Amino acid sequence: DLAAAVPALEKLIDRDDLRVVTHSRMVLLVKHYGIKSKYYSIDEGEFLLNTKSGLTLQFITTPYCHSPGAFVTYEPDTKTLLSGDIFGGLEESWKFYADENYFNEVKLFHENFMPSRNILNYSLSKIEELDIQLIAPQHGSIVKKEFIKPLIEDMKKLECGIYIDKKYHTELYETIEKLEIQIKINRQKDMLLMEQVKFAQMREMMNMVAHQWRQPLNAVAASAINLSLNSMMENLEDAEVQKATTFIQEQVQKMSQTIDDFMDFHKESDANEFFVYEAVENVKKIVYEQINGRGIKLVTDVDRHLKVFHSRTSIEHSMLNIISNARDAFDEHKDIKDKIIKIYTKVDNDGLSLCIGDNAGGVKDEILSKIFNPYFSTKEQGKGTGVGLYITKEMVEKVKGSKITCRTSNGKTVFCIKFIKRQ
Repeated sequence: DLAAAVPALEKLIDRDDLRVVTHSRMVLLVKHYGIKSKYYSIDEGEFLLNTKSGLTLQFITTPYCHSPGAFVTYEPDTKTLLSGDIFGGLEESWKFYADENYFNEVKLFHENFMPSRNILNYSLSKIEELDIQLIAPQHGSIVKKEFIKPLIEDMKKLECGIYIDKKYHTELYETIEKLEIQIKINRQKDMLLMEQVKFAQMREMMNMVAHQWRQPLNAVAASAINLSLNSMMENLEDAEVQKATTFIQEQVQKMSQTIDDFMDFHKESDANEFFVYEAVENVKKIVYEQINGRGIKLVTDVDRHLKVFHSRTSIEHSMLNIISNARDAFDEHKDIKDKIIKIYTKVDNDGLSLCIGDNAGGVKDEILSKIFNPYFSTKEQGKGTGVGLYITKEMVEKVKGSKITCRTSNGKTVFCIKFIKRQ
């Protein structure tokens, strides 16, 4: 509806830096309206747009609702959804704000113009994940928060595509049913992958706990043996007993604190704002003894004041996976003298990145593009599952706008987790 008016808007705006924001699949169509400005394709811009004025727009694709390149636009600061055709209504007595009867107008439009219930529900399920205060459709009335949930529930039950040819309609539903079965199978595979990763991380944690307990256990054993020998030699003094018991209590408390640290590490957390420095220090506390015991120097250069929006648990587990891989790489390259793992932050115009680098030999160019693939591993049989980095990528990129990358050169590898810039 808007596309036909764009040439007139171009003349009114009259700026060389004007961009038309759309999906690349729609560029092929809307250019025929005589649009002269350049395009910003959302699928090529990671479904995100940060303007110089500080405005952030997130784009969520809603394919075939009701065009192949359809999408909705979410503005996180005011929690407003510009919903395109979805939630649009057909009614002559148009109202600026929707009321409790707005579904009747939505029904008339969606039953006639949306191809199927399944296709519509797929888009609605993505929209439901957003925290929305206001929905502004392309045509129809603005929907306030109190009407959003009941409206979506009613829309899920709509019999859409009522004018589609009956044979095509049947085939479409059969195809969608097959897709749903495949989606269910894929989810089961993902669950299996997650279980494998949890098992691998549990084994990793047990190794780290054992490593951090070994020194205090040896110290407690030595102290107990010393007490026993002095007792046998009838050379035991009260002051020495008090000193030994105090020392043993301190070591036991240290071991108990280790358990608390590891228990806290496994607590699930939702996406929220947190200080990157605190997450890095928590991981450092977990891995330090094991890393240091292998002669690897762990260096951190993280700004204490930087905050990011993500699941803290996911980021900590991602760091642990990357550091564990670096440790294993050093085990394979024992000839490296100055072994270093560095964790640092960097800030640019697009946002904040948390990077973990090492000098453990690098990654070969021919496998760099495969390292995030499931079940891909360069380790010997039985030493790696090949799912660690795959799950790391899944954990990082489950929060929209976040991304993980890897680069390698001259025997060095750097993983960077990039977070969405929030105003």
